[in-house]
Amino acid sequence: MATQSEGIQKLLEAEKAAQKEVDVARKDKAKKLKQAKDEAKDEIKAFQADRDADFKKVEATIMGGSDKLQNVITLKTKKEIEEMNKRVKAERKKVIASLVASVRNVQPELPVNFRPAIGA
Repeated sequence: MATQSEGIQKLLEAEKAAQKEVDVARKDKAKKLKQAKDEAKDEIKAFQADRDADFKKVEATIMGGSDKLQNVITLKTKKEIEEMNKRVKAERKKVIASLVASVRNVQPELPVNFRPAIGA
């Protein structure tokens, strides 16, 4: 009987040792999986940065750069504002005279939908 309990004891010890090894293997697997994910994220970031740089080069080649386009738009806008200011100065007296004449020469009229009250 003593040998039977010794055999069971050895089996239990072997099971504990195997469980420890399985736990260690699981921890190693989890570490390696985390490390692989981190490396993949780093590779993705590097790939995105590379693609963004390529895109900026192509964009600069096609559009001449956004700064150049912005400068063209700014110059065009300034030119249009200057032209508007010149027209305002040229037509200012005519517009003021027209407004004053309209205010002075008011022709009183009844509204189109006016109906006189019956019996008044």
